[in-house]
Amino acid sequence: MITPEQYSSATAAQLLDAYENAEIAFDHRLIRALLGQMDGVAAWANENIDNDILHELLELFCQSPTPAALPFLIEFAGQYHDELPEELIEAFTRLGAPALEPLLQLYEGRKDDPGEIPFALACLHIRDPRVEEIIGAMEAADAEDGKFLREVYSDTVGDMEPFDIFQHYAEEAAPDLRGHPLGRRLEFLASGDVNYRLAAAASFIDTELDDECVPPLLTCARGDEHPMVRGLAWQALESRVDGDKELRAEMKAKLADTAADFDERGGIAVALAQHMAEAGVREAVEQLHTVPEGRARAIEAMWRSFDKSFDSFVVPHIEDPDSEVRQQAILAAGYLGLGSEASRIEKQFQDPDFRDDALFAYALCCRAEVSRPFMKKQLRQIDKLANGLDEEEVKTVMQALDLRLEMHGLKPVFSSEEGHAHD
Repeated sequence: MITPEQYSSATAAQLLDAYENAEIAFDHRLIRALLGQMDGVAAWANENIDNDILHELLELFCQSPTPAALPFLIEFAGQYHDELPEELIEAFTRLGAPALEPLLQLYEGRKDDPGEIPFALACLHIRDPRVEEIIGAMEAADAEDGKFLREVYSDTVGDMEPFDIFQHYAEEAAPDLRGHPLGRRLEFLASGDVNYRLAAAASFIDTELDDECVPPLLTCARGDEHPMVRGLAWQALESRVDGDKELRAEMKAKLADTAADFDERGGIAVALAQHMAEAGVREAVEQLHTVPEGRARAIEAMWRSFDKSFDSFVVPHIEDPDSEVRQQAILAAGYLGLGSEASRIEKQFQDPDFRDDALFAYALCCRAEVSRPFMKKQLRQIDKLANGLDEEEVKTVMQALDLRLEMHGLKPVFSSEEGHAHD
């Protein structure tokens, strides 16, 4: 296990291996460490052409262009017969003159099927008779495409704006450990790094826990120094709540303790969502809703309870300025079937930060006939309202429509056609 404190002493290969294996996160700390040894990054990329972190590597090479990465960039470009990824074009453009000869060689090997290699050459803006000849051939083959390449090639280009890789990533982030074996996740749960403990605790949420997991999670829930770790650990114990009255009583007491941290109480509120009818639970969740820092988790607990009487707590927050509160309120409107709010949710389709959740929630609550034959028509209607859905968005809406059918005791219509999930 490599902790952020060890990044400066780790090699680029060690860091990239760890990231590809989802044991560390691609945040500012990792980026800074990698930018300090870009030759090592290039060497790793050249030896691992087929990897799962192509996007991040391309952004690193845009941030810090290095000719040492050319074998990787050329090999990667050679795999495409249509459009090249924008980041790859930008990496070549920022690299400049060193990319000319390798791209010309790639073109020579692909004359019959050059794809966007001529475009990559034009973007270099390097005056060379061989590039002129290629553009001339493109003009002869397709006047419109050739004209476009000529315009790109002829542009007078000043200094490019600096590429800012940092704007795309968080200062600090935690890896997604859900795919790791149990023993490895428990190791992370005992880590000295709080982000690792957060990631480990989160990896147990919404899963059936092995007996081996319960003691370490209880230890975190009761004694971790960070309240968010405690809250996630309590939430992870949700599957044990029904069968353990003592555990449930302990969690209810902590939830009702207004002196306890809101992050810890929030995790417990979600874990006890199916126990709203028990003494003190609903009252404690409603009280948590009055605390701005605890409101998002309170609303999450409300929609997870499927209790429609919480509608008055949800409706005022569908357009809340707090992004986490708004996200949970949008989902709550969907899960609680608040059809009266469908038009407000539809407005969120235009906001990329909330579009996915809004599509899911709208499909759950919009006024519509709930029947298997009608669901495919509803999918088409949502596609139109949203000005077109991409592949992942179609899956999101399909899942919501199937869930809506199941909530009415009907068989799903899409799940047999396409597996999908909404996080």
